[in-house]
Amino acid sequence: MYENNERVITEALLRELRQELALYRKLLALAQRKREALVSNDLAALHVINDEEQSHSRDGMRQRQLREDLLRRLAEGRGLSVGEVNLAQVQDWAGQTLRGQLQHLGEELRAVVQELQRCNDGNQLLLRTALGLVREMLGTITGSDERQGYDRSGHSGGHRGSGGLMNYRA
Repeated sequence: MYENNERVITEALLRELRQELALYRKLLALAQRKREALVSNDLAALHVINDEEQSHSRDGMRQRQLREDLLRRLAEGRGLSVGEVNLAQVQDWAGQTLRGQLQHLGEELRAVVQELQRCNDGNQLLLRTALGLVREMLGTITGSDERQGYDRSGHSGGHRGSGGLMNYRA
């Protein structure tokens, strides 16, 4: 039987998970804006987006602590440790109405978090590619040979050409 106290805690957990979902949606929108700013090389927008992301990240930490506290309270009520309790177990313990809401919310959270991860991975790839291009251009201009070690095909870096486009030592 699902006790009244557990029901109250589970309802609070549902509210908390809805807030987390809203936060992840905001972070997803920011990640999409970040991609546009990266592509258009809009540094001012990138600074604003980064500041907003940091603010949302702090909010996310607070929400995570609240969620973990609610899960801890549910676990203690069942004589378990917090590490032994997950959303699927809470769904199993919940009544039919709450079970459906928890399941739907869990699916939505997974979908949004997966999309956020894909978007962030794409942004990371854009940044790495751009930084690699800048490094190559600077190496070409200055003649700096930072190709030490091995290349992708397993050959040693060796020297290519006689130097950069500029003689900056003159």
